[in-house]
Amino acid sequence: MVQEWDREWQLLVNSADLQRQSPSGVAQLPYDFLDQFHVFVLANVLQRPIIVVGEPYLRSLNGDSIEPNDFVGIYLPLLSSSMVCLTTPIVLAFLMDHFLPLCSRQQDGYV
Repeated sequence: MVQEWDREWQLLVNSADLQRQSPSGVAQLPYDFLDQFHVFVLANVLQRPIIVVGEPYLRSLNGDSIEPNDFVGIYLPLLSSSMVCLTTPIVLAFLMDHFLPLCSRQQDGYV
């Protein structure tokens, strides 16, 4: 179990390596997609909670359910003190394999 975690951790660390995107393609990772870990890291870098909403299942172009949508959830900046974090969350939708910002506009003093 620990060896598997070490292997997955190394894959995540390697995903930040810019050399893997070289034209030679020698050290390509098996995927080039974002992971839940990336959203967690972003919440910690921004020191702000991130809420991701979406359908419970990812769907194909035909509308068939493919797999559970693991991105949906609340990502808290747990690596920073709550005293330095912003309390207003960033709210995103995850639909059709893309993140979409959900934001409101301020009108006449109301949000």
